[in-house]
Amino acid sequence: MSDAKRIVLTGASRGLGRVMTAGFVDAGHHVYGCSRSAAAVDSLESCYTTNGTFTALDVRDDEAVGAWAKTVPGDR
Repeated sequence: MSDAKRIVLTGASRGLGRVMTAGFVDAGHHVYGCSRSAAAVDSLESCYTTNGTFTALDVRDDEAVGAWAKTVPGDR
């Protein structure tokens, strides 16, 4: 899909974040998501093997968020 986007999404494993993850992947986009739970990340990775990249991360940790952001490909 030529309109595919890179989507960065925190809280990707539960509630609205999980629904948004599914919707973006179903639309052909690649989701770079995070969740505090390693088990939740494993679940996301098993569901979205090609259009998802997920990391266990607590967004309250500024250094961890900065390191994670550098792993997301993009124009910089």
